Formats: sequence, structure tokens, C-alpha cells
Amino acid sequence: MAMQDVVERFLEKNRAKKERFETMEDDSRFSERREEKKMSANERELGFFRHRQREDGVKRELDRFRKREGSMLNDNRRLFKQKDITKNGNTILKQRNIFLQQKNMFLR
Repeated sequence: MAMQDVVERFLEKNRAKKERFETMEDDSRFSERREEKKMSANERELGFFRHRQREDGVKRELDRFRKREGSMLNDNRRLFKQKDITKNGNTILKQRNIFLQQKNMFLR
């Protein structure tokens, strides 16, 4: 029974938080409507254009950041830019094969 009580209390807390959030949203929506009704049509239109201009600026800046981050990721990918092991003059590849002469290395 104790587990059921814990679950019920948890659900009740979530319901209370949800109700508080909804009332806060309603209050915010009503205050925005009230402020909008106080403005004239020209002020509303000017606000619309300013909002759109601000959003365009945010979008341009975000694109710039994404481009910079993408170029940083591409610079960090050195896998395809590494030299081939056969072309870098590694001395291990130039040594003779010691296992080539033996037929079975476990039997001598």
C-alpha cells in the first residue's frame, strides 16, 4: 500500500504543477491581449515588423553559428586527410618477412 500512496502523491503533485502552469499561461495570454488592445493599429503593425526583423536577425546569426560549427567539425575530421600507411615511408613495410621462410611456425 505504501507504494500506491507514493505514486498517488507523485501524480497529485504533477497535476497541481500542470494546473499552475495553465493558469500562468492564461494570465500571460490575457495580459498580452490587454496590451494589444491598448495599442493602435499602426503600433501593432510596427510591432509586427520589428518582431519579424528581430527573427530574421536571429535566423542569420544562427546560420552563421551553424556554418562555423560545421566547418570546425570538418576540420577535426582528419581520418580522410591522413597519409596512407603504404606511402609514408614506414620502415616496417620495407623489412623482410620472417614468417615467409617457415612452413609451420609452431613446428621446428
